Amino acid sequence: MEVLIAPLIASGRLIDLLLVAVAIQGGAMAVHARRTGRGVPPASLLATLAAGGFLLLALRVALVGGWWGWIMGLLAASLAAHLLDLRLRWR
Repeated sequence: MEVLIAPLIASGRLIDLLLVAVAIQGGAMAVHARRTGRGVPPASLLATLAAGGFLLLALRVALVGGWWGWIMGLLAASLAAHLLDLRLRWR
């Protein structure tokens, strides 16, 4: 099993697959909200998915040995998206 998983992690391809899964999930949730009028509001959904997506991208850059500046920028973008999400949800 390790022989199959280790190269996926080291190359960052596993993160690519996770990003695709997050995009599919976000699309499905947006379609559900549009059809039923229920679910997470689109702005909040986008902020939530963006925060997680930026974290996944930062992990991918770190796994492939990318420049630390990209990692810090992606982490900062994740924080900004997270704070926006909190602001949209705060009552």
